[in-house]
Amino acid sequence: MGNFNNITKVVIRWLPIIVILGLVSQCQQDVEQPVIKIDSIYPTSGIKGTAVTLYGKNFSNNLSEVNVTINEHPVEVVVSNNTEMKIIVPAGAGTGTITVGIGNQESTSPIFTYLETGEVSTIAGTGFEGLVNGEGTTARFASPWGVGKDNQGNLYVADRGNHLMRKITPEGIVSTFAGTGIAGYVDGPANTAQFNDPVDVAVDMNGNFYVSDFLNTCIRKITPEGVVSTYAGVAGAVGTADGTLSNARFFGPTGLTFDKSRNLYVADFFNHRIRKITPGGIISTLAGSTAGCTNGTGSAAQFNFPVGLAVDDNNNVYVADWFNHSIRKITQAGVVTTVAGTCALGYEDGSASTARFNSPIDVAIDGNGDLIITDSGNNRLRKIYLENNTVTTLCGGDDPGFENGIGMQASLRAPSGIVHLQTTVFAIADFGNHSIRKVIIE
Repeated sequence: MGNFNNITKVVIRWLPIIVILGLVSQCQQDVEQPVIKIDSIYPTSGIKGTAVTLYGKNFSNNLSEVNVTINEHPVEVVVSNNTEMKIIVPAGAGTGTITVGIGNQESTSPIFTYLETGEVSTIAGTGFEGLVNGEGTTARFASPWGVGKDNQGNLYVADRGNHLMRKITPEGIVSTFAGTGIAGYVDGPANTAQFNDPVDVAVDMNGNFYVSDFLNTCIRKITPEGVVSTYAGVAGAVGTADGTLSNARFFGPTGLTFDKSRNLYVADFFNHRIRKITPGGIISTLAGSTAGCTNGTGSAAQFNFPVGLAVDDNNNVYVADWFNHSIRKITQAGVVTTVAGTCALGYEDGSASTARFNSPIDVAIDGNGDLIITDSGNNRLRKIYLENNTVTTLCGGDDPGFENGIGMQASLRAPSGIVHLQTTVFAIADFGNHSIRKVIIE
């Protein structure tokens, strides 16, 4: 009992000192770990690779203890001192706050808006017109327009100026798929068949190819075995007649696309109509009548030289309305609305209702259901975000050219056809550069 009393007396005697030492230790910790805070960032938006400066207080000079993320994406920190920190925006960061962690503390920034951009490279072509098969970057095309793909990853190009259908393997080897290189109209084996300004190509679930033979004003079919036939319309016979495959007439068919029900849609250029071909071979007019820029249902709607087409998962058809400089939408009931554009030529990003295009040629749908547009007259690739109805530029610029690169560093020359290859990867026919380019959107 005596020992216990002695211990108690010692504890009581030293307790104030222990408390004081604890407070001192806490103060030292507070000094060692001051509160960090992000006050502002600049710029507040940017593409991948953008250098963003964070302004605040109590950042660290030791890069090894700094942890920065945007939407949980790790971020490279290149400079850090007490009041400023410079970071590099990673690909696919997305829009959100920037979080800085130092020790056991965190601070978040105002919203950073991530801008998607397109990284352009060349799949095939040299930038010069010609007819050369072989390795991709040595091959030559003449004003390629439409581009499609099969289930094996091969690309098919409507090589309009050469009157050929070309094939590009995943390894980048270019060959002639069908045609002789001479304008004409001949059915039969692919190596003796002739086309006259083929514009687009679509592939069905059985591996058959459908070609819009523009100046022959009909739709041609190529079987997997390489036999060419006339699928719909009559060569040289123009008109607007609907009906069976052989009775129907077209006038300059351009864009082609299938929906999930195996219906084939045709942009009937000079007829200012969108036509529909059922799997049973019955052709009807989905929408359109005479040239104009009017929304409505069926024949009450107007287009002005429609070109490229795409179909979403709900079988809505999207139209690159070339001379209306707009993107239109058609429901299965034939109801036509304007998705983006004003029916006036120009170049403007922003709200879809005020955005402007210059002769858009084709449209594709990305993995999120948004639209990618080849804005031919503006030498750009554009994107329409359907959720918030805004338009942005992914790559290309005012001056046409043949440069690979990211965003505005890359240059195109009247891009035309486009096809979705993978989640964020597209192939485009670079019409004026006589080449096929690849664009990765991040």
